[in-house]
Amino acid sequence: MNGRREIATWCNPHRGAAVVDGKIIRGTGDDYLISLDAETGKLLWAKQIANPKDGYFISMPPLVHGDLIYIGPAGSEWASSGWIGAFRLSDGEQVWKFNIIPADGEPGADTWGADPAARKHAGGALWTPLSYDAEKDVLYVSGGNPAPDFYDDARPGSNLYTNSIIALNGKTGHMMWYNQFLPHDVDDYDVTHVNPIFKVNSHAAIASTGKDGMLRVLDRDSHKILYSVPFTTRLNTETPLTNTPMRICPGTMGGDEWNSGGYNPKLNLLVVPAIDHWCSTINKDKEPPSVEKANSGEVRYFGGPYNGPKNRDPFSEARGRLTGFDAATGKERWRYESPTPMVAGVALTASNLIFAGEVGGYFDALDAQSGKVLLHFNLADSMQGGVITYSAHNVQRVAVISGDGGVMNKKAIPEISGGNPTITVFALPTK
Repeated sequence: MNGRREIATWCNPHRGAAVVDGKIIRGTGDDYLISLDAETGKLLWAKQIANPKDGYFISMPPLVHGDLIYIGPAGSEWASSGWIGAFRLSDGEQVWKFNIIPADGEPGADTWGADPAARKHAGGALWTPLSYDAEKDVLYVSGGNPAPDFYDDARPGSNLYTNSIIALNGKTGHMMWYNQFLPHDVDDYDVTHVNPIFKVNSHAAIASTGKDGMLRVLDRDSHKILYSVPFTTRLNTETPLTNTPMRICPGTMGGDEWNSGGYNPKLNLLVVPAIDHWCSTINKDKEPPSVEKANSGEVRYFGGPYNGPKNRDPFSEARGRLTGFDAATGKERWRYESPTPMVAGVALTASNLIFAGEVGGYFDALDAQSGKVLLHFNLADSMQGGVITYSAHNVQRVAVISGDGGVMNKKAIPEISGGNPTITVFALPTK
């Protein structure tokens, strides 16, 4: 293995599939969108929707609504330019495409400076789930951070539509509105999550979290931010970046990484997992990174220090948080602080339970009303993946995924207990 394939295998994890009408839909590391027969595993169709030689790979789980599949490639680290597309469920043919980084002549192109080359490798890629408003037929997309992450000289301006919530007509891909949370980001602060959608005082609202450690809730119809509150430690988040190293919190591993928060409608509660106290020291290089070397996988398209152990605080200082917020006001109701980061999925139930996980290897069950820990189970393996709950034979079960997760693996961070991917299933008591 060499070049892009080796890098894709090492640090670009696959984050999930969609199951619909007896089909399994997923993307691949070499940019294929595929459909499989869920019963037999037979390949029904495969379409290559991007080119790995341009730095692309597919990491995010697809979202299926009606007869359309919504998905886009990742690859900001390898000098790609982000987009989201809709593809037919029946055969994988593309129906529409929206450029998160505007092409020549598209609205927003003038927010990248005068050099059009800056937009051809400008980041804004996708790697986390999407949200769909079935009532309005609106697809909500979260544009990732601009690239190069730290060397920003070539991209003056606000850099639309990075670090934005983008509302698209689900049938046509036409942009209806957007709200950019972090114009001209220089801290690698992807605003990665645009879910859930819920009601606040009879108005529909949308929650957004990301690596910058802020929970923002917007009014769906006015598009205005109702409130914005931190859910992790923040330091130097608005300080301009120079060639002189600067310590920032959250660090480049972020506040809320690759799994979003959850919502409990009975309690009107938003719950957000977080990495806490894991800061980074960053600076801007004096020269721009090489596009060619980034596309080939030789270097990462950062224009500054990679988020390795030399630039991060020691893992021994990293902590985790799980915070419960009043969804109407953003007021903190309770907080659970864990000894290691919390990046795993969060599942909330109608019986007011919360299931979550810790990088240190623990699976947690908490009371949603108080935040009290009811179960703290040692999986002996780092928990960074998904959590689902389902019923089988009249018994409610919870399935969790553990093991190494992308750049947060045992080789890179010996202190964590990461290993091979493992699924563990728990059964809830019947009474």
